[in-house]
Amino acid sequence: MKISRREPVRAIVFMDGIMEETRQKILQLLIEKGAVPVSEIQSTLNKTYSTILSHLDMLEKAGLVSWKWIKRGRKPQKAYYIHSKLVDLEIDLEIFAKVLNLKKLRELAKKLIELERNRNKFKKNYSVSEIMNILGTDSATALALRNYMDIFEDEIVKTLFKIFIDELGGEKLETRELAEKMNIDEYWAVKILKSA
Repeated sequence: MKISRREPVRAIVFMDGIMEETRQKILQLLIEKGAVPVSEIQSTLNKTYSTILSHLDMLEKAGLVSWKWIKRGRKPQKAYYIHSKLVDLEIDLEIFAKVLNLKKLRELAKKLIELERNRNKFKKNYSVSEIMNILGTDSATALALRNYMDIFEDEIVKTLFKIFIDELGGEKLETRELAEKMNIDEYWAVKILKSA
C-alpha cells in the first residue's frame, strides 16, 4: 500500500491507526490469523462490539484493513483482514504540518458546504484550486480538505443529513427533488436518503 504526499489526512489516520493500543492489538490479531470475524475480534480483545467496529472503521479509513464475507456455520460473517503488510508512506512536511488538526478540517468542510449551497451547488468532487478560491485557503490546506472529504465522507453525509432534518424536517422526497431543495448534487441526496 502506498500513501502519497498528496494524502496527508490518510497519513494522519494511518499513524493514528498504528499508534493506538487497541488498534495495534487488532492488527496483530489479523496478522496472526488472517481474516477474522468481528465477533471473534471482540471476544479476543474483550471490548464492546461498537468499540471494535469504531476501531475497524478507522483502520479501514487508513487503508490498513479490508473486509470480506466468510461462511462460518450457517451464517455469512463479515471478516476483516490486513490489506497489505507493507506500507510506503510519503510525507510532505509543508502540507502535513498544516493538517494535523482534523477538527479544523471538519469545520472547513462544513464551511464549504454552507458557502457552496448558498452560492452554487454543493457537489461531490472539488479540485484543490476550487477549494482555494471558495474558502480563500492556501493549496496545502485545500489539498488536505479534499483528502479529508474523501476519507471522511460519512462525516459529510452526517452534516448534510442534519441540514436535511433542520431545513426540511426529514420530509419524504425523491432524489432529484431533495437535491434541488438542498442545492446539492444528486450523489449527496442519495446518501442522505440512505441514511434516513
